[in-house]
Amino acid sequence: MKKLIKFDFYDNLNPIKITEFALWASTYIIADHFNIPLIIQGENEGLTLGASMTGLGRDSNALNADKQNTLIRGWQEYLKCEGITERDLYLFRYDRQSLEKKGIRGIWLQYYLEDWSQRNNAAFSQKHGFMIRDKDFDPYAIGTYVSFTQLDSTFMTLT
Repeated sequence: MKKLIKFDFYDNLNPIKITEFALWASTYIIADHFNIPLIIQGENEGLTLGASMTGLGRDSNALNADKQNTLIRGWQEYLKCEGITERDLYLFRYDRQSLEKKGIRGIWLQYYLEDWSQRNNAAFSQKHGFMIRDKDFDPYAIGTYVSFTQLDSTFMTLT
């Protein structure tokens, strides 16, 4: 993992890019392996962040996750790292053709909900027990001023 993070830092100026591959691929790998007919993902960047021109589109098809800005160049670029093989990258890619052949669908939950946004989702979650940072947190210490983001990671991007 250190090699991949270092590669991303030097090649993409984004040391956590490789983690996005595993984050997205895991759901699809599990669905493919266990023949789960429906994958439900949350946010479509094409709707939320205006990234619809990347191939994500604005529809509900979450099998297009591989078209996101972070993933679009593909996992194969990591084969340039010395000592990294295809087998090492198993958890960083999914086989879209296999999913489609099996009739497995993926949807963006966001497409079906009217009030989807980071703020609305955080407010809804807080009403149901979700814990965010204290009001007096130090935004410089974590790299964000938003109290409900970056709760799942100890990675901090360089600013």
